[in-house]
Amino acid sequence: MSRNIILVTWPDSAKAYQEYSELKRANISGIQQAVIIERKEDGKLAINEGDSNTIGIKSLGGGLIGMLVGVIAGPLGMLLGFTTGVLFGSIFDIKDISEDSTILSKLSQSFKLGTTGLLLDIEEEDTTAVDAYFAAKNATLQRWSYDEVKAEVEASISAWEQVNATAEQAIKEQKKAEHAEKRKEKWAEFKEKLHLKNL
Repeated sequence: MSRNIILVTWPDSAKAYQEYSELKRANISGIQQAVIIERKEDGKLAINEGDSNTIGIKSLGGGLIGMLVGVIAGPLGMLLGFTTGVLFGSIFDIKDISEDSTILSKLSQSFKLGTTGLLLDIEEEDTTAVDAYFAAKNATLQRWSYDEVKAEVEASISAWEQVNATAEQAIKEQKKAEHAEKRKEKWAEFKEKLHLKNL
């Protein structure tokens, strides 16, 4: 038994909604969570929220999919370029994505502007059942190990915390320097008023 995160896309993005409805009725076991995910025209990646758009036993906020999209679509995603520039797939095809790219980059690059797809968290005895199901739906399927995705998400969150800590320290140092300069200026004004130029 393996647990995987699967991204499913179609040439016609509108099919994601149709196939999502059919997936609810399909006899596919092991689905922990499945959501409709969309790359909006402004480049932002978002989960189409609502009970009708979420399959699975886990709440969206508490599951890996929610965390995954949160990392890509949030401030860290902006910092790493997941929601801007070439990484959101506006000029790339899936076949152009480097094998050396991180999973987060691959997922982000797979979504062109206006693209809608399905993101699944699933436990599988083997991959043949899901592969065959979506092959019959003319879908493009990408699969990554749940543990590898989780590790990247955790590493990204850790990196973001370090960036925040570094930025916070830099701000404190800047304020400290500014305060020191202001104190120096105040002292100079004080000496000038009291004619204490030699102090």
